[in-house]
Amino acid sequence: MAEDRDFFHRRVAGYLLKTRSQVGMIAFVAAFALLFINLFTPYSLPASGSMGTTKFMYLVWSIVLVSFALVIFFLSRTTMVLWTKHHAIKNISYIVWIVLEIIVIAVIAAVCFFCVHVEHDFMTALLKCLTYSALLIVPPYTAAVIYLSLQDKKTQLKEIEEDLDSAITQKAAGRSIISFYDERGELQLSLAKENFLYIESSDNYVAIWYLKNNLPRKQMMRMTLQRMAAQLQGTNVMRCHRSYLVNMEQVRVLRRDKEGFFIEMGIKGVPDLPVSKTYSEEILKWLAM
Repeated sequence: MAEDRDFFHRRVAGYLLKTRSQVGMIAFVAAFALLFINLFTPYSLPASGSMGTTKFMYLVWSIVLVSFALVIFFLSRTTMVLWTKHHAIKNISYIVWIVLEIIVIAVIAAVCFFCVHVEHDFMTALLKCLTYSALLIVPPYTAAVIYLSLQDKKTQLKEIEEDLDSAITQKAAGRSIISFYDERGELQLSLAKENFLYIESSDNYVAIWYLKNNLPRKQMMRMTLQRMAAQLQGTNVMRCHRSYLVNMEQVRVLRRDKEGFFIEMGIKGVPDLPVSKTYSEEILKWLAM
């Protein structure tokens, strides 16, 4: 119960108050409402004019209704943006604000239906409009909030990964020991730089090849080659191919044949590594230094 109270009195997440998020949510609600109204025809519309209650006229009426709702949303959200510039808005206030939006839209719709004689009893019209307004607004709004929450978590995770990679890069540069961290930032392997050979990509894993007792050994680690390359910036480890990172200090020969460039390390059991055209210029520049 205490956690529930904390949630209601917590400030609204910043991503919900951004203009882009507000516009996206309103547009999604409007699209959902138009689709729902025309698929399930919850409202009884007046049969007036030569076109009567054809599907086209129902579409026109639904567009008019949704347009009125959009105007209310626009005025409401503009007021919210202005209010939040000088006042904090809590989750409970945000929820009440949405409920009030639904009530205002329902009241205006009920007045319209009562005036055009779709409903002859105002309270009946109001109850119907409250029910349908909630059905048309709450589900898409909830879906939009969940989507924005997931996008925000994704952005936060990416920022954490970038900060982690940056910290690891700073540690790696200028040290005689090279360390390898997995996708969770946990240390998996530390080597003297002269014993490190190359890294090979294998889907979401990498194989780190190194020398142990002058023989090549490998260790598998869950990590993408792209993130590993970011971690090793500032060292003598370079990308030579979309599937390989190589310790340039171990390169003994750069060979060119009809199939392209290949790196030779001159170590028994270590294969020649291909150099793709994308990375060949950087490799050549390093060797020319």
